[in-house]
Amino acid sequence: MPDAKVYNWIDAQPKKGMHKYDDFTAKDVNRTYTNIGVRIQDESERVTIDGGTWRDAGSPDSIGAAFSLVAGSMTIRNVTAIGNYLTSVKPKAAFPNRDGIMAAQRTFLTINGGTFKRFWDAGIDTKATTTMTGTVTVEDSRVSLKVWGPLVGDTLVSRNARDGDVAALQSPVVTGNIHLRKLVVWNEDPNGLLVGFQGDGGIVRIDECELHVPPSYRVSWIKPGSKNTKLILGPTCVQGGKVVVAPIKATAPTGQLVDAGQLLPDGSKDGLITLGAKWAAKLKLKTNTVVRHWDGFRYEVVP
Repeated sequence: MPDAKVYNWIDAQPKKGMHKYDDFTAKDVNRTYTNIGVRIQDESERVTIDGGTWRDAGSPDSIGAAFSLVAGSMTIRNVTAIGNYLTSVKPKAAFPNRDGIMAAQRTFLTINGGTFKRFWDAGIDTKATTTMTGTVTVEDSRVSLKVWGPLVGDTLVSRNARDGDVAALQSPVVTGNIHLRKLVVWNEDPNGLLVGFQGDGGIVRIDECELHVPPSYRVSWIKPGSKNTKLILGPTCVQGGKVVVAPIKATAPTGQLVDAGQLLPDGSKDGLITLGAKWAAKLKLKTNTVVRHWDGFRYEVVP
């Protein structure tokens, strides 16, 4: 669907009819929004946003998001959401609040893959009961993942977070309880931060890490006064209180590189993906060609 600038593309407020968008799917929608791309506030269930590119053209002095879940349930699958953060812009707001996703407590959110980048605040900011499947990428945002409730996720790729890769926070009703199976970080900031805690009782568990960061990268930060926080990191994340810096990849791939234009569905545990007919044709390769992720949206053909 061609791009068009809108204030809100979907704005399902209670006064506009309860459950108006039950079982609604929007596929491959491209929109530039100035307030919120999709807001579900009328308790609609099983709303799905599948693919497409969503661009923020709003002011950093107003609250906004590509996707806002206030009441109901939503699945956001393989989207590209692009904020408008620029270092040259100096907003009046001390803490601009524009996110890729914002979700309220007592809602249910599923994020299946996708890329969120250049947001003034968080790529993902959720108080919902949240499930992340596949590989979710957040780039060039203040915080990549802010969680105020329960979240279970497969793989988060965090690139160039300005104020932390993962944050567990507390509201009057819910507290961040995060379990990520894998965290991949790319950041050259020597004072960068892996995990932050704000509030009491936050729990963060990360089973596996791949950290392309300086050795001085901070493991954790706890806001003064916060109590009873818990951080559980696997042996590829931290050893001896220091981050485990991932080995440097080879400077050049051994096989052909192809640009998929998006992240492909996850492959097997060894990271290999066997292309079906659709993707093989799009990439001008043979069906059943095996590829592995290289960087960005590029994949290496396994010789």
